[in-house]
Amino acid sequence: VCSSDLLVILSLAKVIFLICGYHFKVKRSFPLNLYLEIHGMTEDFSDDKQKETEIKAAVERYEEMLRRNKRYFYDQEILVQIIEHYDLLDEGDKALEVVDYALELYPFSAELLMKKAQLLTDFGRYEAALKLLEKAASLAPTDNNIRLLRSDVLMLQNKYQEDRKSTRLNSSHANI
Repeated sequence: VCSSDLLVILSLAKVIFLICGYHFKVKRSFPLNLYLEIHGMTEDFSDDKQKETEIKAAVERYEEMLRRNKRYFYDQEILVQIIEHYDLLDEGDKALEVVDYALELYPFSAELLMKKAQLLTDFGRYEAALKLLEKAASLAPTDNNIRLLRSDVLMLQNKYQEDRKSTRLNSSHANI
């Protein structure tokens, strides 16, 4: 099995999970501590609790910024955490607002472009997501996560053959 076939297989598996209704997010109606207990992950999470507290503080600071109609500077990592916070709560509109703000501060961030592409994919805006992924790939051409997400988007659009051809082309260029 070559690497391009492996990428296609992984993408297919992810699409199957999506179609079957499995989500990689813990819904807010399902308490995280119960989820952790069910999956045998009840060890000490004091570091996680501290990180969660820091994220909540960052979210509160961000929301205060919006209420005051001001612009604060944030580290990119904090903005990504705020985006993921809203995404985990299934508040995609808010996550999209944060990623747009983050891209104003960090317009050449492949990670933020990928986050926005993922959110747009969740909203079914595949063409816009593909354009962002193309830009992200130009900024980080060796990032395989970009290719995987692109494969996911194309498969959600039922463009499997285009994806397979593109993946093989990219693989052959990478081997030169």
